[in-house]
This record gives sequence, C-alpha cells and structure tokens, in this order.
Amino acid sequence: MRSGRGLVVWLGSRAGSAEAFNTAAARRLLGGRIERVWRSPAGDNYVAPAALDHPALAAFRRVGDAVPWQDFPVSRHWEFEPESVGDDDPGATVVAAYRNGLPAVLEHRLGEGTVMVVTTPVSQPADDPEAWNTLATGFEPWPFVMLANELLLHALDTTTDRNIVAGMPAVLRLERRDLAAAFVRTPGGDEFPAAVDQDRGLVTVTATQEPGNYAVRAGGDVGGSATGFSANLAAADTDFTRLTPGDLAGLLGPRARLARTEADLVRDVNLERVGSELYGWIILLAALAMAGDWIVANRFYAPRDDAHAATTLEDVSLHFDPVGSWALVTVIAVLLAAVLVAVPPDRSRAGGRRLLVLVGLRLAAFLALVTCLLRPTFVASQKARQQQTLIVLADVSKSMTVADGPGGRTRRQELEAALAAAEPAARRLVADGDFEIAAWLFDKEARPLAAKDGRPLSLGEWR
Repeated sequence: MRSGRGLVVWLGSRAGSAEAFNTAAARRLLGGRIERVWRSPAGDNYVAPAALDHPALAAFRRVGDAVPWQDFPVSRHWEFEPESVGDDDPGATVVAAYRNGLPAVLEHRLGEGTVMVVTTPVSQPADDPEAWNTLATGFEPWPFVMLANELLLHALDTTTDRNIVAGMPAVLRLERRDLAAAFVRTPGGDEFPAAVDQDRGLVTVTATQEPGNYAVRAGGDVGGSATGFSANLAAADTDFTRLTPGDLAGLLGPRARLARTEADLVRDVNLERVGSELYGWIILLAALAMAGDWIVANRFYAPRDDAHAATTLEDVSLHFDPVGSWALVTVIAVLLAAVLVAVPPDRSRAGGRRLLVLVGLRLAAFLALVTCLLRPTFVASQKARQQQTLIVLADVSKSMTVADGPGGRTRRQELEAALAAAEPAARRLVADGDFEIAAWLFDKEARPLAAKDGRPLSLGEWR
C-alpha cells in the first residue's frame, strides 16, 4: 500500500466482533478502529455529506442537492473511531457522514497509497431480511453507483493515462522513484528517452503523434519498472458518416457538385457572353426618319385626295429590356399612336405615293422611338469544351493496414480493388482528351505520383 496502491473497504457483518477485528495490522491499514454496530430501525438514517469538497465526492457537484440519499436508508453501520497510528500517520479522516453524525466514508493515506473505508456493506442481497442498507438494492440506485465508482478511482489514483488521443501527452506512474530516466518504445519500433519526475514518480511522454501501443521501461529487465499506454485516433478521424448535401456545400462551397458517374465529370464551360446592342443604330434610324419627315413634309402636299393606304408591320423576336417596365412602354406607345391618329397628314395637299411616303416616315419614327424604349439586344453565346484535371488522392498512412473491411481485408486492399475497377474508365477519359488524371499520395503530407507505362493509376507504386 505504501508504494502507491489503492484499497476500498466496505465494513459489514463479516467483520465479526470489534475485539477480534481491531488487530494492530487492521488499525494501521484503516487508520482507526471499529467500536460497535449502530442501529437505526426507524429508517431515518442515511448518507448525508455535509460538503462535496473531497475529490471522491466532486462528481456529485453536478447534481448538488438532487441526490436522493434519503431514499436509501441505512439501518445498521459500524461506528468507526479514527486514531493516530504513528508520528507520521494521523489516521483516517472523515469524507462523508450519516444523518446521525457518525462517519460513513473515511480516507486513510498510507504512504503513497490510499485506503477508502465505508462503514456499511453492499454485499448483501435485496431479499435478505438482515440487510444493513438499501444503497445498492433500492429503486434506481444511481447514487451508490457514482459513489462506488468515485471511491475506486480515487483509491487507484488515476493520474496515469493509459488511453490518450494521439498527439496528447501521456502521464505514467512508475513503481520506483530512484530511476532518473525511462525509455519509450513507439508502435513503429523506435526508442527515445524520457525524463522521470523522481519527486512524484511520474514520467511524461509528449511524442505520441503515432497511433498505437507504447511501451515504457526503466531500470532494466531485472528489478526495473515496465508500463505502457495506447495512443488512439480522435473520434472525428474515424467518423465515416456520410455528409449531407448541406454539409458538403459548407465545406467545399455552394458551387461544389458531387460526381457519381463518368458523365457527371464532363461539363460545358461558358467562355464568353457577347452582347451587341442595337440602341445606337435605332436612335440613328429615328433621327434620319425625323429629319426626312421634316424635309419632305411640306413638299408632298397636293390637292386633297380621299385615297387611303394600309400599312403592315412584321414582328421580330429579340431580347428586350424595356425602360421601366412593359406597362410603361405600352402606355407611352398608346399615347404616341393616339397623337399620330389625331394629327394625320393633310390629305388635301398630298396624295397618292407622296402620302404613303409621309405616313411611312412618321410610322418609322414612331416604331423607332418605341423600339428604343424596348431597348432590344442581340445576344450571342459561344461555348467550348475545356480540359479538366481529375485529382486522385491515395491514403498511404499506417491506418490503411487496419483490417476492418469485408472478409478481413485491409483498407489498403479495399483501396487497390476500387482503383483497379476504375482503371478502364480512367484510361478512356485520358484517351478522349477531356481529362488529365493526377495521382497523389498522402499520409503526414501529400506528394505527386507520376503515371507509369501509360497507366493513369499506377497501383504497383502505391506501397
């Protein structure tokens, strides 16, 4: 015990009589003696910690006053009297008491070891009429589970990290404190020294980037100290849950696309979008039409003639971007048309072909103005096929040796099988000239892999 061991003792009926139990060895180990069995037949006695400052009770701080200790009455328990057993040993200290004020849980520090004493047992079955308590047999006894677990962890002193996440430091306790250094053997077989804190008997290992089992030895094979720990991958590194489309867009951006077939890899690229506006030309045409109307208007008048001429307009479909809106352009066009109808040419002075030319010029000006308001645009798009680069990443880290595939196959074998199946499709893509395939290897860092013998996926080189 003095070298750092731990012990948890639950005192019960098997302790026998106080006289027989209180031997010198038992008193040195427990840090006190038992006096007599205390009885509370009314069921009003139970564990009632006054404070949660002790490390063994720290876990109960999360629930505080919500622990229903009163639902697990203690009808009998030993009355324990702590006592000093030496100049350097003050005896056991009370960790928690019962409702009647007597000790329920005590701690005795024996050298580097820890002894936790509980003055009532938990080994009696639920149907035993002589059971001392219902701590472990009551309804939903989660307080007992927490108490037993915390007492055990405190007694064992779990400062030693047996399982850590790769890259985090590991702290191990050695059985001997006279050793100045220890040697650490990595999963890959390499060894390096690590300093020992001789005051506390601890060795700290910080070089734990490589996952696997580490062995720590100090003092040689005979009479030395040997221990070890495991460095595990973080849980996120082995989470193969399929990403949702939303998660994929969050990682790669909203324009990312997931290609499931060979056809999904081919895409058209818009090289340019060229627009040629007709606005300027139509303005010029309108100016010419208005100038022509102004020049010939008074020259075409002749004696009044009742001749009529019908006009037609062919509709041309273009891309229009009307000023304001279609409704605004329509209103303006209706108003202009009303003006043209309300103020016709003087037919008494121009007739026949002259009248047709005059009406045509005015109609051309009207159409030119309305067309300017519609702002027509001729748009031509040009498309061309662009060669793509397909990057294939191959994991060559030591995690690929894990045999968790179907039939006990390793991850490397699964990878080689998948790439071998993709080899024909990769050759077709390269032969068509639409794709360039670049193979890369990665473990701690990425590096390119050149194609060999015309094979875009050189599986033989991935070792």
